[in-house]
Amino acid sequence: MVAGALAIVAAVLITSAGGGSSDSSSTPVATSTPGPSASGVPFNPTDADGQAIIALARKSIEVLPANQWPSLYTDFVASFQQRCSASDFAAAGVDAQTNLGTDLPLLAFKAMQDVTITGDTASGTIVGELTGISEYQVSAAFAKEGGVWKISPAPDSTGCNAFTVISQ
Repeated sequence: MVAGALAIVAAVLITSAGGGSSDSSSTPVATSTPGPSASGVPFNPTDADGQAIIALARKSIEVLPANQWPSLYTDFVASFQQRCSASDFAAAGVDAQTNLGTDLPLLAFKAMQDVTITGDTASGTIVGELTGISEYQVSAAFAKEGGVWKISPAPDSTGCNAFTVISQ
């Protein structure tokens, strides 16, 4: 059982609060910093931009239990790919799957909240859950590259970290 879920995206990967590796090579895809809580009002877009952002948020969670984590790499902006290699990204997914253990199938997308879209950039809160166990929120950023919405690193994230944990 996961003692306390830590959202990783990311993405979103999850690791046990007391578990996970202390090895710096198994970099999570989220950083934990204090932040405001989400409004609790789900984002229900009616336009193509909002729908693309929701689809990316959902995919960032659902690829992990589907064992398709590496496929998410191409959905990140080029600046993220420059700071996190595809092999490091894939390794972070394997670590997260291992840390989740039997809870992996419980990982699910719940909603997006507090979404702000300004031109070619957007931000919001991804709400995910370990079904029946816990809910978590991560701050996420998005940007258009070549006319296509991609996942962009959240402010204050580094390396393979792409999201910022709001609550777990």
